[in-house]
Amino acid sequence: MRMSMTLRRFVRAGVLLVLSVVVGAVGSVPPVQALTHGDGMLVYGEGTQTVPRFRLWDEVGSAWGAESSGTTAAASMRHVVNRASPVRNEIIAGYQTTGGVLYIQRWNGFAWTAEWNVTIGNGNLPRFDIAYEQSSGEAVVLYSTNTATNNELAYRVWNGSAWTAATTMSSARTAGTVDAVKMASRSGSNDLAAAWGDTAFDLSANYWNGATNLWQTEPTAALSTNLSKVGTATTLTNRSFDLTFESLSGELMIVWGNDAVLDLVYATRGAGAGGAWTAAVTNTAFAEEPTDVELAAEPGTDYIGYAASTDNGADADAGIWTGSAWGNLRNYDQTIGTVGAGTNNNSAEWVQSGGQSRLVISYEDSNAVGVDWVFFNKNTGAWTTATTDFTTTPRPATGDDKLHRMQGNPHDRSELMLTIIDSAGDLFVKRLNFDGTNLTWSNTEGAAALETTISSTTGFAANFAYNAYIPSGSLGMNIVDGSGAGIASPGIVMPAKTLSLDCQTSTGSLGTASQRIRITNNTGTPTWTASVAATAGSSALWTSSSDQYDFNDGAGSPAGCGAGSDGDTKAGRLSVNASASVLTPQTNCTTDGITKGAAASFNENVTDSVTLLTADTTAMYECYWDLTGVALDQTIPPQQSTGTYNFNLTVTVVAN
Repeated sequence: MRMSMTLRRFVRAGVLLVLSVVVGAVGSVPPVQALTHGDGMLVYGEGTQTVPRFRLWDEVGSAWGAESSGTTAAASMRHVVNRASPVRNEIIAGYQTTGGVLYIQRWNGFAWTAEWNVTIGNGNLPRFDIAYEQSSGEAVVLYSTNTATNNELAYRVWNGSAWTAATTMSSARTAGTVDAVKMASRSGSNDLAAAWGDTAFDLSANYWNGATNLWQTEPTAALSTNLSKVGTATTLTNRSFDLTFESLSGELMIVWGNDAVLDLVYATRGAGAGGAWTAAVTNTAFAEEPTDVELAAEPGTDYIGYAASTDNGADADAGIWTGSAWGNLRNYDQTIGTVGAGTNNNSAEWVQSGGQSRLVISYEDSNAVGVDWVFFNKNTGAWTTATTDFTTTPRPATGDDKLHRMQGNPHDRSELMLTIIDSAGDLFVKRLNFDGTNLTWSNTEGAAALETTISSTTGFAANFAYNAYIPSGSLGMNIVDGSGAGIASPGIVMPAKTLSLDCQTSTGSLGTASQRIRITNNTGTPTWTASVAATAGSSALWTSSSDQYDFNDGAGSPAGCGAGSDGDTKAGRLSVNASASVLTPQTNCTTDGITKGAAASFNENVTDSVTLLTADTTAMYECYWDLTGVALDQTIPPQQSTGTYNFNLTVTVVAN
């Protein structure tokens, strides 16, 4: 920061303050939502509203943000899918309305945008799904075209800046209208997989090769022609199939249940473009017909957890795939709640801590309040069913739960979130933490359910997603104009003063509407300090040709009017006061945790730097702030020689 002052006898003279930035200069940056490991977003439908609702989860504060709205759809929400990008601060959400239209909307870190919509028809299950390629970050949306025989499916790809046009896909193994779609992403790659069931109860699947952005081949025959359903329904009622990748090998596993058959059926496909489908295998050791089916891959191994509820006897099954075989089978409850059309009665996810690993299953027990759950201890190879239901209020009501959905924290494997919709239309999100010994449930909602009028109790009307990508970057500062563009040679003009026989003060302002001090923190660390100091150090002086005066001498009365014993014979003192300055955060960021510096004067070898702002551990990051209105007071010695005086200051920001 450079300052110059001109003094002439009996003539008003200008004092110029020029600002120069030396640390992490950052130009105009887009507003983004501050993120930490464990933050996330809940998307859901409310009543008959045609606008989807969302809440942001703050992991550090363990609290939900206020309910906000996405962009308008044409009807209320029946099914919601919410997926987070692995490479951008981005979430893509899809809403299947009661009118059978799919709306795709995208969160770019600070706001939703409506992307596109298409008619896909209505059904008890989502007729679409969204999956991100984990390396490239491209997203694929696969959906039903609501037609039979040919071109039953279509897909579009988002590359981070644009969508491809819709490409249709004819299923070789199903001919009915696609009634349910489920996708999976393979970790550490760009491979995806999809499975779908149609109105004829047929099941098929395909493999997406991210290298060519092409679907490969389906199995040699339909995986099933008799998918499990509730009672004698004439269309799919429940997701009686699921698929996931083994985390280590990348092999694909798909499982399903056939109607009125008490066995689990499964097939696998090798990883990559050259992988091959196996024939379907029936495992008769399972005791129940799989109607609601959930798979969960253990991170870092080839283990997969399986959970299922059945409408055939109100029982619940579970098992563990070791990478080569099914074992540790458990018929863990024989009195579960009613399995109904459009419901999801169980969920499963792994938690890990300190070498310990557990598969956790939540499910709907027969008309019980709260969260019913069991877990498998991988380290001992045993199931624990003597768990205590989590019933701390607010809690799901007595009656059949309608939706269970679990999500593991990708940045902290010891934590998961469970989303529940109960029969009263209430929405809850419970958190589970694992310390290597204890599994502990807690409420996230506060005093009441997050929503009491959910848009559908016969659909997948809510979905929580952890942020998969936490941006890393730099801490920097720049001087920007009103539009956010950097200024190459910023300067501040202080009020002019006439030559005086007395000591006087020139008062100016650091940071204006057209020259803002912008501090940008794109790191994962919230703490930093911004300060100002003389560029040339404590021995610097205001200079006009051979004339000089000081900026850090507090001698005299008033202070700064006399020359002290600071190593030079010059008087003068510069004071900085940020306490009354204006700090403006970007959209969706706050000034929480940021303290303005108190008034201070430079004092040679004592106060060589003055603090402008300090951010503590509660401050947000992935944000920027504009600082204006920092008061500057320069004491000018009496009878100072006329001239144009220059002085350089440097503003810095450093991580704490």
